[in-house]
Amino acid sequence: MLYLLRADVSVLADHLALELDAGRLHTPAFVASLPIVGPDLSAWFNAMLDEPLRWKTELKALVGKLDTELWTLLGGVGKNIVKLGLSLFTLFFAYLHGLSLLEQARTVLKSLLRERTDGYVNAVATYRLSWPCLAC
Repeated sequence: MLYLLRADVSVLADHLALELDAGRLHTPAFVASLPIVGPDLSAWFNAMLDEPLRWKTELKALVGKLDTELWTLLGGVGKNIVKLGLSLFTLFFAYLHGLSLLEQARTVLKSLLRERTDGYVNAVATYRLSWPCLAC
């Protein structure tokens, strides 16, 4: 899709350059009256009208930035989807084999903590929030 966009932007830039050379494009009057951005947008558009070949470089630069930003965005979203999938996969097996996992954790803790294991496990099992739980 991005490759098609690049090709279409090139065609658009060529068409706009031809229209600007012919003098058929003008800044609309309402652009200057837009609040906050109107004068800046009007000045930018007039600068583009003065230099028709500048359209090509501006559009190609914008599409190049769009391409880079889009791949960065897709990469970030993809990483988060993989993390979510891994978390759900782990959660599934924790629910499926939770008791076995608990017994294995107790066995490991007993080998490390010896007689203090039961105290730690009971403290974790009976921990309550210090503020009131609305769902409880």
